[in-house]
Amino acid sequence: QTGEPIGQPLQGHTDGVWSVAVSPDGQRIVSGSADQTVRIWNAQTGEPIGQPLQGHTGPVWSVAISPDGQRIVSGSDDQTVRIWEGNWPGWMRLACDRLKYHPLLTAPETLPFLDEEAINIGRDAKAACDAQPWLQPD
Repeated sequence: QTGEPIGQPLQGHTDGVWSVAVSPDGQRIVSGSADQTVRIWNAQTGEPIGQPLQGHTGPVWSVAISPDGQRIVSGSDDQTVRIWEGNWPGWMRLACDRLKYHPLLTAPETLPFLDEEAINIGRDAKAACDAQPWLQPD
């Protein structure tokens, strides 16, 4: 018996995806692609987390996440292995602390230059910050 896919496909790479890994806590998915990038995804929503990790000059064939979830390792056709730091809860706390009074988070509907999608992104960002994931145990 075959299973059914859960949710929508994770889209963002511009070439074939060669490797994926799931974080030990099940909260993140990491993917490596022939587009020479490593991407990090929210496993619950399927949304990308941050910008693609760039630095390889060839296709990324392999990715892994350390058991503590703090590092990503990628191997590429460029004959290199790269180690990426991943203090995700710490980075999120820093971003939330720096943006807590910004109108994008406090009242995005008052910013006249934002369209509905950007307003919803602001609301989602506020909800993510309000959840304080950095306080959750590993």
